[in-house]
Amino acid sequence: MDLIVIVGYLCSILIGIVLGLVGGGGSILSMPVLIYLFSVNEEVSTSYSLFIVGMSSLIGVLQRLKFNLLAVREGLIFAIPSTITAFFMRSLIMPNIPEALHFFDTTVEKDTVIVILLGVLMMFTSLKMLIGKDTNENNKKTPLSLVIALGIAVGVLAGFVGAGGGFLIVPALIFMGLPIKKAISTSMLVVTIQSCVAFLGDFNNPKIMGEGGLDWSLLLVLTGLTVGGVIIGGIFSKKIDGSVLKKGFGVLILLVGGFLVMDKLHLF
Repeated sequence: MDLIVIVGYLCSILIGIVLGLVGGGGSILSMPVLIYLFSVNEEVSTSYSLFIVGMSSLIGVLQRLKFNLLAVREGLIFAIPSTITAFFMRSLIMPNIPEALHFFDTTVEKDTVIVILLGVLMMFTSLKMLIGKDTNENNKKTPLSLVIALGIAVGVLAGFVGAGGGFLIVPALIFMGLPIKKAISTSMLVVTIQSCVAFLGDFNNPKIMGEGGLDWSLLLVLTGLTVGGVIIGGIFSKKIDGSVLKKGFGVLILLVGGFLVMDKLHLF
């Protein structure tokens, strides 16, 4: 077995641990692993990451049921508009976006745009988490219209970049008034629903399903390793302070997002 494959497997376990600890980041971390370590095409990797993170988050949700950390009502209200939007993004819009996009006098490949946008979103979100005020509880109830708007926005972004959206959902749920640990657990519920439904939308994308379809052997192995990591992360999350989880998550996605942008802009 090649060393790079072993590193990829170890990274999958680490991704699961991160997902289990902070309720997000699985997709945005798994995509670089798929692209750089397993040589999966950028757009196809978005589909792989949806499946891996969707299945892994489901295990995380089941693991947390007995700890009363799930805000099911808030999660479902957020998940419905987010999931519907992500599904239509994957099934109708993504297949019809041309492979080469034109910006003024410059032509950029769609795959490059996906990765750069993902990296920029990661850095923006991480900075908001690192320098923003801690708001574990809000006394005001978030208006339903704002919840729906946040869900649609996350669905658009998740559908385009192939991320389950946990790194965006956790801050949104905190903004809605959930404590950090409940936001993490509820995020996994939303990610499970959104990722699985968005993945089904990929069956309408010939670029992803063509030429032999998905490599299910690789997909299932990576999913199994990530699930193992989620279980480990869930155990440790009970023993770590919520503010530490939030700051650590912010630093991690800032570093990975910066790497993605610099790599695609050939700044190394």
